[in-house]
Amino acid sequence: GSGRGFNVVFLTRDPNEHHQLVLSSGRPETSGPTHAVQQMSFKVDSLDDLRAMHAIVAPRGDVSDVLTVDHGNAWAVYFRDPEENRVEVYIDTPWHVSQPHRVDLDLSLSDEEIRRRTDERLRSDPTRMPMDAWCDRQAKRLRDAGVR
Repeated sequence: GSGRGFNVVFLTRDPNEHHQLVLSSGRPETSGPTHAVQQMSFKVDSLDDLRAMHAIVAPRGDVSDVLTVDHGNAWAVYFRDPEENRVEVYIDTPWHVSQPHRVDLDLSLSDEEIRRRTDERLRSDPTRMPMDAWCDRQAKRLRDAGVR
């Protein structure tokens, strides 16, 4: 797909992961060699873990670009660490939806309200499916391609 002016492709060898590697077209000429890695991502177990990470990084003066994002297939907190590396901390949602997909996430809402809002918003997306169904489809695609 495309997002924020770049073409992106999401790759995985694990049928239970929507992506393990993301490739993106070009990087800005002014970024220099220090921004060759787009981001490092860390999976957590709960929305409370996301809230805790947000509470840790948001007030720090040496951390920048703190964002909370609903990708449809994941809820995430993004930030740039003190060395300006982009970090994502995320939890999967129960749904798959084609990427890129991005809206603001309000972590002050209850888990139930976050889930309800994501579910409601995704209902009109033709790529939406339960994550279990997507994982089964990916496992078949990887088997058919001879990936082990």
